[in-house]
Amino acid sequence: MKKNIKRYLLSTLLVVLAVGVVDKTAGFVLDYLWHRIPVTQDMGKGQFARNEVNTDLVIIGSSRAAHHYDVNMISDSLSYSAYNLGLDGCFFLDNCCVMHALIIRYSPKIIILEIADDAMYAEAENHMEMLYNYYWSDVYVKDIVNHEEGWQTGLKLMSSLYRHNANSFKTIGYGLKGLRFRKQNDPLSGYAPIAYKEKRKELELCEPDNSKMLTISEWKKRLLSDLLKEAFAKGIKIYVVTSPLFVAPNNINQKSKEAIDSICKDFGASYWDYSSESLFLNHPQWFNDGAHLNEVGASVFTKMIISRIQDRCK
Repeated sequence: MKKNIKRYLLSTLLVVLAVGVVDKTAGFVLDYLWHRIPVTQDMGKGQFARNEVNTDLVIIGSSRAAHHYDVNMISDSLSYSAYNLGLDGCFFLDNCCVMHALIIRYSPKIIILEIADDAMYAEAENHMEMLYNYYWSDVYVKDIVNHEEGWQTGLKLMSSLYRHNANSFKTIGYGLKGLRFRKQNDPLSGYAPIAYKEKRKELELCEPDNSKMLTISEWKKRLLSDLLKEAFAKGIKIYVVTSPLFVAPNNINQKSKEAIDSICKDFGASYWDYSSESLFLNHPQWFNDGAHLNEVGASVFTKMIISRIQDRCK
């Protein structure tokens, strides 16, 4: 009986060790490839934002930021070097992490933070997967992930494979591409224009969802406030912007927008809300869909932003 127990324990130990070795070995390979993803891919752009970007002006936000701000136009008009750090699928909490890491490392002259008009609601969408690779190296990220998903996620992230699980195929594909082409610069400096297309029928206004009960998150308000406080202390000018949406005007996100505006005013920052801008609502051909401008709309919008920044800098 005792021999059977010993065999069982030994077998279990060997299995655990084997799984651990596979996990660490595969994790090492994935980490190696992840660090070599080119800046032209979002996962590479996220690392570039934290570790390398050093331009006078940066734009932080989701895919709406990536598609809506032509940084080459901005650079030419303001005589600032500029980079668009907009990341697909990365919302307010991801953007807080990028902005925090960036501010600690250096002080750009201007940060444009593209923010969703519902960002201050507790129910607003935020995915954590893009933050997993920074969990053990960045206390700020760790605190945010733990707040959103609980400390149990930290136990899961002890597995090297789990950190990469959601994006493992992208890591392998983009990492191998990075190995082939080594240092790959982005001629559009992070801007991702959506080509204009003639639509078979005119885009229709999206109707807002009135069924959700929404509550303001004091924790998210504090995150935004602390970031603006950090930026203010370093003399960085912050412009918080909600770019145009092709959504029927409504008051669903009014409380969130009021919270954003109030926090900005506390630190002398500007909040520019274009979510229901009539100029864009009257030009559906400037949109690719209800949330994203095409290259024509982005050009019009970028000119408006440039003009407002120039007015502020006079």
